[in-house]
Amino acid sequence: SLPNTYNRSEYRRAVDTRIRETEGVFGTVGERVQVTAEVVKSYFSDQWGTHFITAITDDNKQVFFAYKHSFPVGDNVNIDGKVKAHRDNSTQLNYVKVFAA
Repeated sequence: SLPNTYNRSEYRRAVDTRIRETEGVFGTVGERVQVTAEVVKSYFSDQWGTHFITAITDDNKQVFFAYKHSFPVGDNVNIDGKVKAHRDNSTQLNYVKVFAA
């Protein structure tokens, strides 16, 4: 059990480091954007009944959004959405549509 806990902790630390190394935001609030991004975090919120996805774009920018389906970590997704806000060096998207990668 202790080695598994250590492995999970190291994995989380690596993901958090990768997210911290992203380079700012993109788009202006209200603008419609299309990006290709790699999923680095995906979790289900019982409170909101949706999946929250964090991804890193091809040009090393962080994006997060809520979506009805989950995506496996490591998958590349093509996203079309509207910029809702810029929070903590990340772009939040709204009205997201995901297309086949």
